[in-house]
Amino acid sequence: MRIVDRFDPATEISTTFKAGFSNGQGRIIVFNQSPQNLDISWDSYTTYCPAWTAMLYCISSSNVNLNWVIQSSLDSSAPPISQVTILALDANEPAPGTFPYAINHQLSLGNSVPLSTSATSIANDGNAISTPILESTVSGDASSCVRMSNDGVFAIGTAAHPGSVSFDDGLIFSDGSGGFSLARWLYANLIIALSGNDLTLSVATGHKIALQVNGSDVADFTGNGVTFQQNIKMNNGSVEFFEGAIARESSFTGAASGFYNHGMSAAPNWIGPMCNVSGSQAMGFDSVGSTTCHITSSSGLGFTAQCFR
Repeated sequence: MRIVDRFDPATEISTTFKAGFSNGQGRIIVFNQSPQNLDISWDSYTTYCPAWTAMLYCISSSNVNLNWVIQSSLDSSAPPISQVTILALDANEPAPGTFPYAINHQLSLGNSVPLSTSATSIANDGNAISTPILESTVSGDASSCVRMSNDGVFAIGTAAHPGSVSFDDGLIFSDGSGGFSLARWLYANLIIALSGNDLTLSVATGHKIALQVNGSDVADFTGNGVTFQQNIKMNNGSVEFFEGAIARESSFTGAASGFYNHGMSAAPNWIGPMCNVSGSQAMGFDSVGSTTCHITSSSGLGFTAQCFR
């Protein structure tokens, strides 16, 4: 058993080697550790040696010249090795192993698409969940900046390179730092939303959520309440007008002059009693306290009183 030749089929100039059997018969083992599929011929015979395969051939010729040629190549830009080793065995020497057998140095042959190549579609079917379909890592980064996997997850950006996304000719834009702008309109069907909070907008203390028309605030939401910038303001539980404000309201009924519980937890600023049955009467209020007030009813008819503070 001896090595009679060793070469890189991708760069070798000579395409011939000799077996050199002592008694005119023997065998050769071709260890094809390369992505090249080879045709090997001697005398009138031609055989085939696939890439990444070890093959055993029987030969009857003492100093036979064997020729080889690359029949085809697997797509591989950086194979771990590209080498063919020829081992010669005399007829009485045992072969070390069972042939043919695969040499598993190139586990994935890919379907790689060079950057200069165009394709009408990319298919990735039948693979395990989270199998990458698209991936890109910036030089020097520890993780992918762009990643799309077969389970529908699409991630863009890292801490070093946040990235950004633009749709509809820039009308919808993510700025890469958590900001998102929408130039037209937004429709959300909350009827089929999950249970719980259908819509939550959250800001930090001291900030506000603003509703605008033509760039001007019409309503501001803060931790103290809602402020309407036009005509009416709601602030700290009260409705504020250009002049004055209403924070509390209650009502009660009665049918004669006397003291009544006005139903408010503080003394009302104004009480408006009004007859609520047929007839008419003069009415008024006085002696307003935190729980009661005195109503004057000139005819003792039924009334309803509205209270404001």
